[in-house]
Amino acid sequence: NGTNHAYSIYVPTGYDSAREYPLLVMMHGAGFQGDAYIDRYGDFPEKNGYVLLCPSGTSEWWSNAEEAFLIGLIGNIKTKYHIDPDRIFLAGFSNGGIGTWSVGLHNPDLFAGLLPMAGALNEAETYLLNSMNLSILMLHGTKDNTIPFEAGKEAFNKIAAIKHKNIRLLDYPEEKPMAGGHFFPTHKLQDIFDWLTDKKRNDFPAELNCASVDKKLKS
Repeated sequence: NGTNHAYSIYVPTGYDSAREYPLLVMMHGAGFQGDAYIDRYGDFPEKNGYVLLCPSGTSEWWSNAEEAFLIGLIGNIKTKYHIDPDRIFLAGFSNGGIGTWSVGLHNPDLFAGLLPMAGALNEAETYLLNSMNLSILMLHGTKDNTIPFEAGKEAFNKIAAIKHKNIRLLDYPEEKPMAGGHFFPTHKLQDIFDWLTDKKRNDFPAELNCASVDKKLKS
């Protein structure tokens, strides 16, 4: 739409186009750009064989324009690298965490799992049914004063209430000198990649639930 966007990408050393690679997409928080998160993930993408894609948004991740950019970018990356379509994961911190819920529940067929970090459901609550075939790992600091832990706990409880079978909330009490309890949890990266190991998209679920605001959609 006439707006320039940037993105940063990490591709494992020795990339082999003959094999498929899982893709982890990470949306940044307010005041940051994608390249900051390439650094924050350290050597975990290399050790675990992941392509790490960190786009730089120009507004709220849950806006229609940013969602269109993100989905288009993922499609573009899939033409450049041999990405496993059943192992694409969407993650985000703070504003990116809110965007993870929004983009992920608007496009549940694209992802194997969602990793919202220090985010809240906001308008995405309308689409909770779309989470039923997604694996979800939530991360939230118990002393977060920017997006309170209670917002994350509320999201977890609402999804658990619809009998979601694969959701986990990973909390942490640590604080940082400048950020308090609102920070990207690098100390949980091993837990994140351990969780990702066996997660795959379910192409053909036995039961499909769908929520939409499109009044023309028929059951």
